[in-house]
Amino acid sequence: MKFKFTKIIGAAVVLLSPLAATGTVLADTNSATTYEGEAMTPLSGNLLVNYKKGYGIRVYSKPGIDFSTDRFLPSGSTWKVFGSQNGYYNVGKDQWVEQSYSVFPVENLDTIGYINYGPYYTVKTYNAPGIEDDHFESHGTAIHITHKAVVGGETWYKFNKVKNLDYWWNDVSSYHGNDGVWIKSEYVSFNPVYTPVGGSYLQIQYIKGYGVRVFQTPDGSKPTNQYLKDGTYWKVFGYQNGYYHVGNNQWVQTPYAALYDYNHN
Repeated sequence: MKFKFTKIIGAAVVLLSPLAATGTVLADTNSATTYEGEAMTPLSGNLLVNYKKGYGIRVYSKPGIDFSTDRFLPSGSTWKVFGSQNGYYNVGKDQWVEQSYSVFPVENLDTIGYINYGPYYTVKTYNAPGIEDDHFESHGTAIHITHKAVVGGETWYKFNKVKNLDYWWNDVSSYHGNDGVWIKSEYVSFNPVYTPVGGSYLQIQYIKGYGVRVFQTPDGSKPTNQYLKDGTYWKVFGYQNGYYHVGNNQWVQTPYAALYDYNHN
C-alpha cells in the first residue's frame, strides 16, 4: 500500500534511523522471526525505497497487510535489511515494508564521480531511480557517491554532495530537500571532466597586495612558484574540478576568481 508522505517523515525517521545517519534501525533483528508458522529468511544488505517523489511506503509491524502502522519510509531513502518473509523486507524489530516498492540489494559506496554529458549541458537528477525531481546538475560537477543500485537492468548512483565552481562541497539537501538524489550511471565519469570556457576572462579577487598560487594540475597536487596578483585579469580556457585553466599547465582555484564574459563592463 502507498500513502502521501507529508509531516510524518519526522516520526518515521525517529523510529527508523536511515543508513546515512547510523547504519542501524531502532532495534536490530539478527535472528529469524516466525509469524504464522513461516520463518524469516535472513538477509544482509540495504534496500532503496523506490516510489513517487514526496510519498512514502507504510511500515508494518508484521509481514502482512493487516499489521499496518502509522509510520512511513520516504521515497529515495535507504535502509538496512535483516530478512524477508511473505513478500516483505524486515528493517528492524517489528518493522516490515513491502518488497514491491523497494529495490534490494543496494550497494554502499564512498567515492567521487563527475557529471559527464557534454560542455554547456546539464543532466536531470532523480528522487529515486526512474522518479524525476525538478533539478539538474552541470557537466563537470563533482559528486560524492554513496550508493549504487540496479533497477530494470539499468545502473544508478546516489549522491549527497556536489562541488562545482565554488570549489567547496555542498549538501544536495539544501536544494533537493532530501538526503541525496540519483543519476543514471551513463552520465557519470570517475575521472575529472574538463569543461571548455569560451569568450571569458577572470579577475583575481584575493587580498590587496597578495596573489593566488598557480598549479600545474587541477587537483592541487603540483603547486608552482607562480602567483597571479589580486585585481589582475586573465583569459580563461576551461574549468575542471574546482580550478580555472588560464594557460598551459596553469590552473587557479575558482573561489579566488570572478568569471566574466567579454561583454561584461
